[in-house]
Amino acid sequence: MAILKLRNHIPISGPARREPVDGTESDMRVSLGFEPAWFYQRCGVDFTERWHQDPFYRYDSLVKMKKELCKAFPSVSYWNEDNKDDLATISGCYGAYVIPRVCGFRLVYEKDRWP
Repeated sequence: MAILKLRNHIPISGPARREPVDGTESDMRVSLGFEPAWFYQRCGVDFTERWHQDPFYRYDSLVKMKKELCKAFPSVSYWNEDNKDDLATISGCYGAYVIPRVCGFRLVYEKDRWP
């Protein structure tokens, strides 16, 4: 029988979202996430419009961010520098404003904040 449950997931540099579970997860799960300011202060990642629209810049910045997470929290196994699957992603693009962006609303970008 299929497990029809979702768990909280926070992609690197993205707002919280839900993803399917496979049934092996603990009922109690901590989700770690960080505001763009945390990455800006530690890695110099600039979250202005370029971050949201340039996939090469975003990929390079995600590599830096993941490296910083592994350095700052070495005992947390949630991030693995050898796993590149969470780097080539659009998670976090336009923050929580994907739909307004698609509908043509103007977003205000900051170097250390979500639009």
